[in-house]
Amino acid sequence: MSDTDDNEAVPDELPDDPDELYSIATDDSEFPYRREAAIKELATYDDTADLLTELADGEALTVIEQTLATSKLDEQES
Repeated sequence: MSDTDDNEAVPDELPDDPDELYSIATDDSEFPYRREAAIKELATYDDTADLLTELADGEALTVIEQTLATSKLDEQES
């Protein structure tokens, strides 16, 4: 398999829908950097505090992702 084939297997763009972003953030089959990017993108929406809270409270798959969700939630609230 060539490097080109590997790159095509990983979509670069994230969806615009917060629910789809949440799904990516909680999907263990996604690459960790993509889950983190989904959390960051989720935080750019005004009405996603509930989803970020769920991630921060343990729905995120790693401690780093939980911490990221907490940080983004804190930024939204300030």
